[in-house]
Amino acid sequence: MRDALKDSINIPAVKTLNEVGTDRATEFANNLGITFGEDGMVLADALGTQEVTPIQMSGAFAAFGNEGVYNEPYTVRKVESPDEGTVDLTPEPVTAMKDYTAYMITSMLESVVSDGTGTAAKVPGLPMAGKTGTTNKEIDSWFNGYTTNYSISVWTGNQDRSSIENGKNIPKEMFRHLMGELSADVETADFERPDSAVWVDVEEGSRPAKLPSAYTPASRIVTELFPADNQPSNVSTQYQRMDPVTNLTATYNEGADTVDVEWSYSGNAQFTVTANGNRLSSTDRTSIEINNPQAGETYDITVVASGSGGASDSEAQSVSVQIPEDSSEEENEEESESEEETEENESNDNDESGENDDNNESDQNSENDENNENNSNETDENNETDGSNEESEQENSNTGSEQENNGDDSETEENDSGENESSNNTSENSYNNQQNENETNEEESGSTSGEESETTDEDSGNTADDASSDATEESAENE
Repeated sequence: MRDALKDSINIPAVKTLNEVGTDRATEFANNLGITFGEDGMVLADALGTQEVTPIQMSGAFAAFGNEGVYNEPYTVRKVESPDEGTVDLTPEPVTAMKDYTAYMITSMLESVVSDGTGTAAKVPGLPMAGKTGTTNKEIDSWFNGYTTNYSISVWTGNQDRSSIENGKNIPKEMFRHLMGELSADVETADFERPDSAVWVDVEEGSRPAKLPSAYTPASRIVTELFPADNQPSNVSTQYQRMDPVTNLTATYNEGADTVDVEWSYSGNAQFTVTANGNRLSSTDRTSIEINNPQAGETYDITVVASGSGGASDSEAQSVSVQIPEDSSEEENEEESESEEETEENESNDNDESGENDDNNESDQNSENDENNENNSNETDENNETDGSNEESEQENSNTGSEQENNGDDSETEENDSGENESSNNTSENSYNNQQNENETNEEESGSTSGEESETTDEDSGNTADDASSDATEESAENE
C-alpha cells in the first residue's frame, strides 16, 4: 500500500476498497466530511470519481495530521451581539479514526512527498505529508498536503472541462509556496507516532503480512507499521533452505593431473563449487574436474546447493585434498639443500683454520718467551762462573809467589806441582767459560744451522787449547 500511494497506482486502491467494503468506507468518509449521492459509494469512487471541493479535501486531510480528530472547516469562530451576547460557531471535534490509523496513513503520505509523485511540493526542512491526484483525460489536477499546523488543498482545471496536460504540476508548486510562507515564522512539530502503532519487520509480498523466516533473504525483508494489538505473528514459509549435498569427495588423479570432485544430491538444484575461497563453477551436475592443480598445494573445496522459487542456499559442505610435490622440484630442493650444507661446512672449516693459526701463533710466542728466559738464566750462571775463575787465578798467583820466597827445593817441587794443578784448573775454567758463551749465543740465535754449530764447537776447542797454552806458559814463568 505504501508503494501504491507513493507512485499513485490505482489498482491497489480499488482492491482495498473492495476488501474493506463500501459500507465501512462510506462511514469513514462521512466522518471526514465527505458525502455521496443517493446512489452511495461505488468501487469507482476509489479512483476519485466523486466530486468534492478543495475545502472538503483540506478538512479531511487535516484529520490525519491531527491524530485522527476531524474539525469541520469554518470561517467564523464566533458572533457577538448586544442582545444575544457571544455565539460560538467553532465546530465540535470528531474522532474520525484511531490514532494509529492516522499515523500509519501519514507515514505513507510522507513517502509521497519525500520520493514519490509529490516531490515538487516539498518544503525543505518542513515535516509534511500529501497526495497528488488527477482525473481521466487530466481534466483535474490536485495536491492535498498538511503539517501538524496547517492543511492546504489546491485544485487546478479549466472551466470548460478541457485537458490541463501542461498544467498538472501547478498545484504542487502553489502548495509549496503557500505552505512555505505560512510556516516561515511558525514552529512546526513533527508527526508523533503513538504507542498504538509499531514498526515490524515482515517478508515483502506476503499476504497477509508475515514475519520473515530464518531463510528469507535480507532483500525481501521490509519494515512496516502495524497496530500494536494486531501485528503479524505468523512466520512465512515462502523461503526454505535447500538440503546440503552428501557424499562429497575430492581425489587427485595423478595420470590425468586433475582433482576429481563428486557429490550426491536428491532433487534438482544448482551447485556452486569453490576452492580456497575462489569460485570455480556453477553447475547442475554432481561432479567437476579441476585441471592442472598446483603441486604441493592443499585444496579446500566447498559445494553449496541453490534452488529456484526463492529457497535459501544450503549449508556449505567441504572437503580437502593434498596435491603431491613435483619430483623435479624435490630434486632441486635437495640439491639446493646439499649446496647450502657444503657452503656451511666450508665456512666452518675456514673458521676452525683461523682459530688453529691463532693458537699456533700463540704457542710459538709462549715458547720463544720461555727460551729467552732460559738464555737469560744461563747467561747469569756463566757470569758467576767467570767471577769464580778470576778468584781462583788470583789465589794461584799468590801461592806461586809464596813458594818462590821460601827457596826450599822440596817445597818448590810441591809448589810446582800445585802451580801446575792450578794452571790446569785455570785452563779448564777458561774452557768452560768459553763453552757457556757459545751455548748462550746458540740459544739466542735459535735458527743457526748445524754447520754453524760445528764451527762454534771447533772455535771453542781452539779457545780451550789457547787457554791451556797460556796457562802452561804462565806456569813456566812462575818456575
